[in-house]
Amino acid sequence: DQDVRLIELCQEADAVNLNKNPLLAMAQVKPTRKIIVMPTAAYDELLEKDKSECEHNVVWMFHTARCGSKLLCQMFYTLPDWTVFATTQTMVYSVLHAQSTTVMTTFLQSKFFEDLVVTYIKSHLKLLPKGNSVFWKTFAFLDEYTIPIIHKKFPKHKIMFSYGNPFASAKPFHNYVSPQ
Repeated sequence: DQDVRLIELCQEADAVNLNKNPLLAMAQVKPTRKIIVMPTAAYDELLEKDKSECEHNVVWMFHTARCGSKLLCQMFYTLPDWTVFATTQTMVYSVLHAQSTTVMTTFLQSKFFEDLVVTYIKSHLKLLPKGNSVFWKTFAFLDEYTIPIIHKKFPKHKIMFSYGNPFASAKPFHNYVSPQ
């Protein structure tokens, strides 16, 4: 809660290119050139001055495993003026490092967590070109805590849910790894 850590990627990283990086988390390791640390208060002040997150059409996809979420990401990625954030792990890592209480549910219902989610969203939206829309494939286990925050703080954002039965993809995988 005292400082924010940011990474600077090399220009060739092309982090949100789904053809290169199907998961944003994978694009955030090797191409990191610098880790930038700044006081949280200074970072929050920068975010407050920038109101550009209001200019973007945002669609959140909360999902279950094996529901076709990668296919939906690929479809949105092909649309002009759309950016896809596919499974960013930033929020999960932030929660794991930021929570200092032993009771995770207490932390996830705190004002600090709400502020963390808002900062996370605003930070990612600053990466978008002006006028671009974003399709955001979410961070799985935080859904029930982040959806109310998104609804409250970003009421124009759209939220969708995708459910898939994993059996359809599990069976071919099992057949592949365990041939008869």
